[in-house]
Amino acid sequence: LFTTSAANPNRDDTGTPKQITYGGATRSRMSSQAMTRAKRMFFELNTGGDQITYRAKSGIVDKALAYALDHATQLGQPLTADEEAQIKGLLTQHVDALVKKQDKTDEKKGAKARRGKAAEDTDDTETPDRDDAKKDTLVWLAEPELRRAAAEAIAAVRTGNGSDVTIVTSNGLNAGRTTSVSIAAFGRMFAARPELQNEAAIQRSHAFTTHPADIEPDYFTAVNDLPAQAEGRGAGHLAISQLTGGVYYWHFNIDRRQLWDTWIPDTDDTITRARLVSLLHALLIALPSGKQNTTAYKTLPDAVLTVEATAPVALHQAFERPVSITNDQTGYRSPSLEALLDTQRRLSEFTPTLFEAQNLATVLDDVAPSPGVTVQSSLDTLIDAAVGWILAGRPATGHR
Repeated sequence: LFTTSAANPNRDDTGTPKQITYGGATRSRMSSQAMTRAKRMFFELNTGGDQITYRAKSGIVDKALAYALDHATQLGQPLTADEEAQIKGLLTQHVDALVKKQDKTDEKKGAKARRGKAAEDTDDTETPDRDDAKKDTLVWLAEPELRRAAAEAIAAVRTGNGSDVTIVTSNGLNAGRTTSVSIAAFGRMFAARPELQNEAAIQRSHAFTTHPADIEPDYFTAVNDLPAQAEGRGAGHLAISQLTGGVYYWHFNIDRRQLWDTWIPDTDDTITRARLVSLLHALLIALPSGKQNTTAYKTLPDAVLTVEATAPVALHQAFERPVSITNDQTGYRSPSLEALLDTQRRLSEFTPTLFEAQNLATVLDDVAPSPGVTVQSSLDTLIDAAVGWILAGRPATGHR
């Protein structure tokens, strides 16, 4: 649960804050895609260069080419203009092979495979078109993958072996695996190479307010500090923006078995743990950035509930009946937390084999936790416990 006041972090094509009707009430909403992008970027920018990833069209080739130019310079053998052109063509060819179908037969096979098993899409503006292979699609690659491709492209051009470039590992146990935590967590699809796809290890929901929420117009002006005499005094610009806010519920499910099946962790266990801590921190802290400079709405969670379960589960039904304010309460935070904990308790009693343990970290001090919920002293303590659970599911050495 997290709270914002006057904000517009995620808007539609008209500039209006996104909404959803649920339980007969209109709620404010932040899309799953917007939430995911914010959290991915926060994680990557705070976790070291080798975890940076890029989703782009032609820009991905330009990035790899820049790495090639830099790599060749470091080798003391800068690329000639002819070598640069050959390397760019080679990188383009291999990137296209990941996302573009070669013929209709392959296209049908790929579409069938994607219907059966498709990775999670990630970003609003970066979602691949899964049905029309004639359109360019975005390709998502990690920085180490681009650097490896750049180095191999240089070697291929200079040795005359123009086909010897590996962008995504496709041999043996490494097929469909990645050293990028982001890609392993959120999933990656290659339209032309379904065998290299990464199934998402983390499911993410849309965030929505636990209660009805309105959109309020904000009439604002920008003052002209240096008006011409003919202009007179007053505003130099008039406009209306739209704002909303409230207590939001958001959840994600971690499939730790899928994470270990897709992610190639660092050989240093300390680094592996640190990256998982950073990932969970980003998932719980980061929010979309729409209009952040004029609303400064970024907030910390009011409450975080972690639940160990034998299958993915959401607690959306806690708020199907919109939270309301009673005579002895002010605000929606406390009743929202009460509804969340009550629903968790009822579901645990209804399906006892599904839920095994749960913890709560909260900044609210006016709601007693329900039976079976352990209160953690801080969000960091909760994250450490969740990371411990993920690490406990790590398979033995030599297993995928």
